[in-house]
Amino acid sequence: MSLLTIPRGAIAPSPYPVERWLKRAFYLACAALAGWLLWRASHQHQPFEADWVNKELGRWSLRFLFACLLLSPLSRLLRQPAWRRWRRPLGLMAFAFAAIHTVHFLLYGRVWPHRMAIVVQRPYLAIGLVALILFVPLAATSNDAVVRWMTPRRWRLLHLAVYPAAALSVAHEVMAYAPLIGEAGLYCALVVLVLAAKAWRETRAVRSAAARPARKVRGSVAVG
Repeated sequence: MSLLTIPRGAIAPSPYPVERWLKRAFYLACAALAGWLLWRASHQHQPFEADWVNKELGRWSLRFLFACLLLSPLSRLLRQPAWRRWRRPLGLMAFAFAAIHTVHFLLYGRVWPHRMAIVVQRPYLAIGLVALILFVPLAATSNDAVVRWMTPRRWRLLHLAVYPAAALSVAHEVMAYAPLIGEAGLYCALVVLVLAAKAWRETRAVRSAAARPARKVRGSVAVG
């Protein structure tokens, strides 16, 4: 596949067999982690262990999500463009663990199907659900066939939804479980940092694009 047919450095397939095997091992490790957590929930040895499992599923989703978001700036800073090829596996695992976290809560908490009104009554549940819904189209379009079908501009615009999804995920975590200390506090700082960096980069790109026609006009006048 030509790199011209996909967004810049987005999800180009790796030409290296070792990297492909590493990604497969990563998927298997994540599946083993999710399986172990669910096994812990169904074989409880301590009080409230199922509740701890649900929290851990959500936190692993956040860990994968922020690893994905930080890869791009780190790859530019350290000049390691190959790191960007790991955004797809990390993003998919963030979505997978968020989905398992949600389904586990609905079943473990006996919310589905007769107590779904609680999602609206408790804001942190509604916020978490909106974040998961935002993740769905991102996960669905993280494959080569869809990238070929979509234009790079549309693909990038769609995947900007990861930023509000990340902010909502952090808000859900803080409102549901944790004060602004420890891991939750780190995520709050990271989401502010990531959003600020993205806003600065987009503003810089817009100004650069707006300056190009002006430079061309000045150049044509000078020649004339």
